[in-house]
Amino acid sequence: MTFVCAFFIIFSGGEPMIWHRVKEILIRSGLTLVATIVASIPLLLFLGVEHLTSPEGFWQKLVLYGFGLWILGIIQFILFICWIVALIFIWSIKD
Repeated sequence: MTFVCAFFIIFSGGEPMIWHRVKEILIRSGLTLVATIVASIPLLLFLGVEHLTSPEGFWQKLVLYGFGLWILGIIQFILFICWIVALIFIWSIKD
C-alpha cells in the first residue's frame, strides 16, 4: 500500500516534501556561494595584482600595500557587511 502511495505521489505531478526541501537548500547554497565570491573580489584583485607585479623595492611595496590595504580593505569591509546582510536575507526567507 505504501509503495502505491509513493508511486502516485512521485508520478502524479505531486512533489514529495523532502525533494522540495533539498531543492530549497541547494538554491540557497548556490546563492551563498555567489555572495561569497562577490564579497571576496577585492581580496582576489589584490592577490592577483601583487602576484603579477611582485614588488621589490620600498616604494613599490608602499604604493601596492597602501592601495591594497586601505582602499581595497575598506571595500572588502563594506562588502563583508553586505555579505552578512545578504546571508541573513537568503536563509531567513520562508516558503
